[in-house]
Amino acid sequence: MGKVAAVMWAIVLPTLVAQCTSTDQSSRSRNVILVSIDCLRADRVNAYGYEERETTPQLDRLARDGVSFKNAFANAPWTIPSHMSIFTSLYPSAHGLNIEADLFAKTPPQLSASIKTLAGILRENGFKTAAFTAGGGVSAKYGFGRGFELYDETDRVAGNDLDQVYEKARSWISANRRDCFFLFFHTYEVHQPHTHDSFAEKPLTAQQAASIGYDRDLKYTDSVLGHFFGYLKELGLYKQSIIVVLSDHGEALLDRFVGGRADGHGYHLHDELLKVPLIFVAPGLIARQERPIRTQVELVDVMPTLLDLLQIAYDRLIIQGRSLMPLLKGGTLPENPIFAEAPYQGPLWGAVRTRRFKFIWSLSVRSDGVHEVWWDCIQLDEKSLFGLLEDPEERRNIASQRPIETARMEQLLHRMRRSSTQIRQLLGNPERQSFDAELLERLRSLGYIQ
Repeated sequence: MGKVAAVMWAIVLPTLVAQCTSTDQSSRSRNVILVSIDCLRADRVNAYGYEERETTPQLDRLARDGVSFKNAFANAPWTIPSHMSIFTSLYPSAHGLNIEADLFAKTPPQLSASIKTLAGILRENGFKTAAFTAGGGVSAKYGFGRGFELYDETDRVAGNDLDQVYEKARSWISANRRDCFFLFFHTYEVHQPHTHDSFAEKPLTAQQAASIGYDRDLKYTDSVLGHFFGYLKELGLYKQSIIVVLSDHGEALLDRFVGGRADGHGYHLHDELLKVPLIFVAPGLIARQERPIRTQVELVDVMPTLLDLLQIAYDRLIIQGRSLMPLLKGGTLPENPIFAEAPYQGPLWGAVRTRRFKFIWSLSVRSDGVHEVWWDCIQLDEKSLFGLLEDPEERRNIASQRPIETARMEQLLHRMRRSSTQIRQLLGNPERQSFDAELLERLRSLGYIQ
């Protein structure tokens, strides 16, 4: 099904074929465990080529048991819109959680009731469903809890939640290990502020300080996840599960200055905020592949891939991702363009990426003149084109030199947006809710609202 084809499908439920049983272990469906390490950029994972420090020995070990994707990209540069794209296989302009960041607490949007989520589909197919999260950007307020029988949000966020999430997840798994389940495990431990001291190095520059602090938190996160994967093996669940590890977006580590900012995330669409790790492990179902797959993929592809692995039909479900099953089985898929949008500035910005080029559309965003916001000072070219083979760090705008390619990439972006508009018309806009002071403070603690 084409990504940018007009939306002409009927809305129907997926075929219910993946029933679970706790009495016949040989015929039961696999458990699904989705681990989201918030803010983890791919180029800090050792298995992806990072060599400066040993940050991820446990994730590397996990990757060796399955398949990793070298060129996986988030569909938004911050938590809320990106995670909703993972759970719905829709771009932010289609699911609707693409508004300006400050509005996520002032008038919080909740996902349209017409949109099917991964958790809801799996629950309809007999899975027990539970989530243990650090809340904030994945608050149930936005609709993330839909389809989960249990949706737990820790009372701590911003870099100090993992122990709590791990213990709760471990306890729930122990109590439900004989059932077929879907577990969502989410942590902000890599997120600012950096709180761990795994490496004894003393930074000499601000960029080194950002790098070391980030790696320290990642090292700690990796060690806890190692215990988590070990616990699954201890219970005999590791080989009975499909485990997916990913991040919702990357992190700026003083790579560039945009609007006076050089750290954090959410405020631009360059690769350091979009390129993420993506690992699938399912012993006996997905064969190990020694080298990461280099085909470009995106996070909207996760949901259809999982449904495909579970043999749950989804061909008449409205989604914008595609199944990566052929790649997991050692085959090929054609290179599709990758789309990203919905930074803090809201719905006007967008990006499209192919193997050779990256196009970023950065329309000026202005506040109402009464309540100024920090992104008022962002001054970027409205249209930017980068030649990724010669300029992988996206430093030189060649739009004026390559007008035909720029127009072609811009057209791809507009076609996706038109498709998303049609989906919104079919499935409805998010419901806007009343001001939430507690949610405002949580988002402020994460740096999403100033």
